[in-house]
Amino acid sequence: PQAITNWSLNLDPTGGVGCLPYQFAHSARFQDRGTSLYVSYWDAGTVHLDITTPTSPVVVSTTRIVPPDEDGDNHSMTLAKGGRWLVINPEDFSPGDCPGQSELGGWGEAYVYDNRDPQHPVFLGSFSTPNSRSTRSDGSFTDHNTEVTRGNQFFSSWYSDGIRVVDASNPRSPREVAFFVPPAAQNPVKPSQRGVLSNTPQVWGVGYDHNTGLVYASDMNSGLWILRRTG
Repeated sequence: PQAITNWSLNLDPTGGVGCLPYQFAHSARFQDRGTSLYVSYWDAGTVHLDITTPTSPVVVSTTRIVPPDEDGDNHSMTLAKGGRWLVINPEDFSPGDCPGQSELGGWGEAYVYDNRDPQHPVFLGSFSTPNSRSTRSDGSFTDHNTEVTRGNQFFSSWYSDGIRVVDASNPRSPREVAFFVPPAAQNPVKPSQRGVLSNTPQVWGVGYDHNTGLVYASDMNSGLWILRRTG
């Protein structure tokens, strides 16, 4: 493979807000059959690039969750409903990394935007768990990744809150319909690694198999869990 271009917002990487005040390209995801690229740029927002001409990326829009979010931390995104919804996942470690700073709020929430006009995404609603709205520090209660499957249902990996299944039929008021939290376990490799607390659930990733209906949860402490929805 050979690089054909590189792209950056050319921002001061330390010019962010909140507990981790940084601006950097954390992750990127191709969409629209490879003609779009969404870059999760931490505190600077989620940047939608048109890469129809991949050597000359063009900014289509930048979706900032600050405000109302007090910390930013755009970690990842996914599209839903054939691209009509943009789901943004902040990875907000405020209560764990900056304890005692109540102005930074809790562990954050997942945001849903109307993306039918990709140049002007419009906020619809958000989802959080009771733990992620708190400042408790006996686990990591922030969203990590959301994958959208089965129509309006979001499957999210939520660290110490495990897997959360959310019905977004009403995107202005998403509601939880199922969850699974694995038992706490000791990290076998790095018990003191930042962000990986020992003896707590630490669900990092989520996958869904349309053919079998199975849900996959990767826990950094206890391993891979294979689940089936009930009810």
